[in-house]
Amino acid sequence: MGAQICFPVEYLPLEEAWSLFKKTAGDSMEENLELRPIAIQVVEECEGLPIAIVTIAKALKDETVAVWKNALEQLRSCAPTNIRAVDKKVYSCLEWSYTHLKGDDVKSLFLLCGMLGYGDISLDLLLRYGMGLDLFDRIDSLEQARNRLLALVEILKASGLLLDSHEDRHKFDEERASSSLFMDADNKFVRMHSVVREVARAIASKDPHPFVVREDVGLEEWSETDESKRCAFISLHCKAVHDLPQELVWPELQFFLLQNNNPLLNIPNTFFEGMKKLKVLDLSLCILQHYHHHLIPLQISEHCVWMGASWETLL
Repeated sequence: MGAQICFPVEYLPLEEAWSLFKKTAGDSMEENLELRPIAIQVVEECEGLPIAIVTIAKALKDETVAVWKNALEQLRSCAPTNIRAVDKKVYSCLEWSYTHLKGDDVKSLFLLCGMLGYGDISLDLLLRYGMGLDLFDRIDSLEQARNRLLALVEILKASGLLLDSHEDRHKFDEERASSSLFMDADNKFVRMHSVVREVARAIASKDPHPFVVREDVGLEEWSETDESKRCAFISLHCKAVHDLPQELVWPELQFFLLQNNNPLLNIPNTFFEGMKKLKVLDLSLCILQHYHHHLIPLQISEHCVWMGASWETLL
């Protein structure tokens, strides 16, 4: 998963933790004599960690007593994680919130956001990726896709799994803005807390066809592993790569994002032939002197959304 990142952890006293939990979940739970003792135990299990308290409170708001009891059981049985940067209670709270998201589309969007590096996440990119991946069911127009994406983003925000961006919308890059699919949006970006992102990546890596992010890897060595052949979503940061392999046999791959700042990077004509299921290809973060549409085999290009080293109109 790349280099481990350490995040500062703030612990709240129980009284402050309870106050934060009530503020987030709603004071009405105190009036429910059956729910209040369960809520107190949930707060205790969060061990004073604000991100755990807020996330689990948002997920449990307006839920039934049975759901609260289930959450408490899950928190009590949480297993240690192998993510050094993430406390096991935080991981358990975030994983529970993810598990209880209603709908595969919103779950897929959460995992996709976790793949997209650090900092702000462009709604424009999410829409392009989502349409390419057929993330939105029963969509007949671009406007419907936009609305569906915004609805899913609001669900993730309400769950504490996405945040509003600090990005000034007036700083939006002019070249990208000219082809933006979100010209009328109040804010064209969202962001994901660093801890949430690490958990999203950990969850995604456990899928039978996992989402994988690799940073500063030797592409040729890793590309031959069993893991790479099972992956459906791959994001590679290969800063030191000069030559790509002649072909990568990734039969399950649907999404491929490659980042490389070497202007002499060479992409062989046969490079994509082993990616028969590819739906989204993003090379926009590569510095390439030359790239051509014919690099993508016809059987892939007919159903693949792709972005080259310069932005193109895809819709």
